Amino acid sequence: MSETPSVELARNVKRIGHLDIPGGGQVVVQDGYAYVGHMKPPHGTSIIDVSDPASSIVATTSGLAGSETSMIEVPWGGFMWPT
Repeated sequence: MSETPSVELARNVKRIGHLDIPGGGQVVVQDGYAYVGHMKPPHGTSIIDVSDPASSIVATTSGLAGSETSMIEVPWGGFMWPT
């Protein structure tokens, strides 16, 4: 985890964790997992275990070739469209 900048970015907010996800866009959090649909390369979806926000880790990724679009069904009965 990188050092927190000394400049104030927000009030009444405390950073407890950080994870760089390139191309991240649409984010849905459910039952301890964050589902990130990538808007820019790498295209696809990342599933991140956020049950311990201070030590979040990428559980798995699902990549797409080029800039194809795919619909991903999420466990709680919805859908994501990473682009």
